[in-house]
Amino acid sequence: MQSSIPNSLKKKIAASIISEQFGLKSVDNVSRKYLKGVNYPESDNERLDRRVRSFVAKKMSAFNSQIYVLSKRTDQGLNRTMSQWTLGRASFSMELLAYCGQRGALFEALAIARMMLEQVAWAHSVCHSNDEGAVHRVSASASISFLKGSSKNTGKLYGWLSQHVHWAFDGHKKSVITTTNDALGHLYASAYFKAVVFCVMIILVDIYFQCSWKLYAELEDLKAEKGAQTTTPAQVKSEAIQLLNEIVACEPQDEELRYLCSILDDQPR
Repeated sequence: MQSSIPNSLKKKIAASIISEQFGLKSVDNVSRKYLKGVNYPESDNERLDRRVRSFVAKKMSAFNSQIYVLSKRTDQGLNRTMSQWTLGRASFSMELLAYCGQRGALFEALAIARMMLEQVAWAHSVCHSNDEGAVHRVSASASISFLKGSSKNTGKLYGWLSQHVHWAFDGHKKSVITTTNDALGHLYASAYFKAVVFCVMIILVDIYFQCSWKLYAELEDLKAEKGAQTTTPAQVKSEAIQLLNEIVACEPQDEELRYLCSILDDQPR
């Protein structure tokens, strides 16, 4: 049961299960007799995975709001409009990425992550062009190199993602397992895979903010407005690095986690 469920409800559920298993008629009697001194924790918000999910959800919500404000302008050309329209998918795509990540499904999650990175690159490339034909011609994958100018982390992450999406040996070997009788098996999901995907999610949040703030100068004006509660790239990066460091601390010798963490803090590990 989720830790956020109230203690009283957890006790009722536990009493119902006990009543069913032992053929007892009164759930209330079971609760009074057997669960009187039992208490279940109501919150576990300090768990690292929950804090990562909270960070990603809150920051992507802020990002979505910023893009929405920009999209309300009526004096924009086709390229900027399509750029913002593309970035408007970010929150939805991130939820699907988080769904796979929460279940520890590495390769399925990274396919979504690579798509998201290519969409950011496409939006960045199209927005920088004055040629409306770019909307038809620009390739998302070819735009990655152009995005590096606004977010130097892009190339490192894209190359790493491609190893997994293209089923290269360095990627797919992670899913190979053997049984006690030497039969070949497939590791579909794991807690370790979940940690890896959560690192990627954190990095993507940073890239979204870095890219959008360099694309749209209006966001600086928005930050200066009285009473504005704008989330800036600097704020995002600071929190992102802290969370990445905490994930790496769980497995400090793991090269994969160390590499992903180094993408943002630019320090070799």
